[in-house]
Amino acid sequence: MFEVQLPERPSHAVLFYDNWDGEGDTVYMFAFKVGDEFYQWECGRGMGKPILEHHGDEILGTWELTPSKCETA
Repeated sequence: MFEVQLPERPSHAVLFYDNWDGEGDTVYMFAFKVGDEFYQWECGRGMGKPILEHHGDEILGTWELTPSKCETA
């Protein structure tokens, strides 16, 4: 179903310009990175798809997520 293997958790938070309708929206999203490309890690139809898919899409910022050092029950 997906071209890339989905990780258990996202590796990054991404701010990007999504030009899906030609007018654009600024969107925050959890993602994972494979090579130099970011993929969606949000539940729904886009899970596992590349973030940049429309003409004019642009990544504005990324933040690497690090696992918590706290144990959960």
